[in-house]
Amino acid sequence: MWVSAVSVKYIGFLSDVLMWSAPLTILIAVPVLRSRVLRPYLIGISGLVLLLTTVAIGEFFSKRQMCQTAHRFDVDVIYRHPFWWSLANTPREFQFQIHGILDASDGSYGWSYRAQSWYVIPEDARGNVTTGAAHLCT
Repeated sequence: MWVSAVSVKYIGFLSDVLMWSAPLTILIAVPVLRSRVLRPYLIGISGLVLLLTTVAIGEFFSKRQMCQTAHRFDVDVIYRHPFWWSLANTPREFQFQIHGILDASDGSYGWSYRAQSWYVIPEDARGNVTTGAAHLCT
């Protein structure tokens, strides 16, 4: 069921993240595998390293993607939650905190990881949604 919920549009973002986090995990796993003391903990250590690197690299790629698309709106500042927050707060039917907000001259936009782009937030709903801290896109 989970696999069917994953959109094809996520594959590009996930492959970018895993392309970096998986090799880093393997680089850590090889010395752990060689150590007699740490070998029993290989799966736990590898899982922790994969999780931490995926979140850290996901944060980098999500900031980059949000800023690249924000420049199309001539905006240098976006408001966003960290990537780990977005993982922990998956979309719900009614959600008042969103991944990111971009305030452009023609209206407000919210970030969609599924579409990897900004979507229009209706004017009457803008006052009801919040997001994280300001991020300067350079």
